Amino acid sequence: EKLSAELQRLDLAKMIWDKEKTAFFINVYNALVIHANVARGPPKTAWERHKFFNTSTYMIGGCLYSLQDIENGILRGNRKAVGSFKRPFARNDPRLDIIVGRPDCRIHFALVCGAKSCPPIK
Repeated sequence: EKLSAELQRLDLAKMIWDKEKTAFFINVYNALVIHANVARGPPKTAWERHKFFNTSTYMIGGCLYSLQDIENGILRGNRKAVGSFKRPFARNDPRLDIIVGRPDCRIHFALVCGAKSCPPIK
């Protein structure tokens, strides 16, 4: 709760380096997965997983970010998610200003989504 309150006041415009954005958003993503699992419980079906990743959110610097937004919008350079028909951010979305310009393929190993195939959440 305290973390999410602090995130609301953050000025993301001050983050200009891709490495800084990547590190920050990986940490926020993992914290949000843990927070959402504690608050809502882990998703059990494919539909629950879809809802979990699209409706678990933090307000960061005045904009709302879901897990899907962070992973595919910010960290993967606004790329479509697997099975998705559109990009996370539309052309006029203010969050486009902070996407990682050169996505790092290693982020896959840093994101903990809570699946059985991921490292355990503790």
